[in-house]
Amino acid sequence: MSAVVLLHEQIAANRRAYQRCVALLVGGLALFGLLVTLVLGLGVGGLGAGLGLAVLVVGFAPGVGERAALRDAGADPADPERLPRYHNLVNGLCQAAGLPMPRLYVVDSDAANAFSVGRDPERAALVVTRGLLAGLNRVELEGVLAHELNHIWSWGARLATLGVALGRVPGLLRLVAPPRREFDADEGSARLTRYPPGLVSALRKLAAGEPPGPPNLRHLWIVAPDDDTRPPLPERIAALQEL
Repeated sequence: MSAVVLLHEQIAANRRAYQRCVALLVGGLALFGLLVTLVLGLGVGGLGAGLGLAVLVVGFAPGVGERAALRDAGADPADPERLPRYHNLVNGLCQAAGLPMPRLYVVDSDAANAFSVGRDPERAALVVTRGLLAGLNRVELEGVLAHELNHIWSWGARLATLGVALGRVPGLLRLVAPPRREFDADEGSARLTRYPPGLVSALRKLAAGEPPGPPNLRHLWIVAPDDDTRPPLPERIAALQEL
């Protein structure tokens, strides 16, 4: 399967998942409005208010989630003069794929990790830690960056960003950050870089570390041990080795 075909399949799957989340959210708020209507005798006003609130939440949640994630992670814009390798690698991957380049951020942490957030491929951010930039060689770093870019281009980052905005609602993260999305992004990275061993080596280096930042961001990081929204690393590595 080519990288383009794979990306289109991922986009379709992530859009369906996003639509399911939106439907659940709208249905839940509409039900809340209906209950308020019945209790207070507001007629259709309560139901209309619930639907109106749902529209506002759906419209603003991705942007709110993106800003919250960058703030809570302590991410700062990455200076291209101080971090040229970071900018050059991302720019090269974006040019190779013919897809937009996200804004680049860095977290001042020795932990080696990365995540991506955004509303759509044109309005997204890629975040790495200084530990990742210092601890990985070029091919390993390229594999991680390609993984996060795949989340952005496949609209998977929008799903995960929605999870930040809405919090850890029981069961919600299973919809916005299903374990399958990590396998898909790993494969997308391997197809883009044409070198699966690079990401395999990176994942092995990241396996022992803990992601920085608060618990509400754990589902975003490429590696987060014991997080139930992602598959075990040995399974991800085995899948990469079969490509």
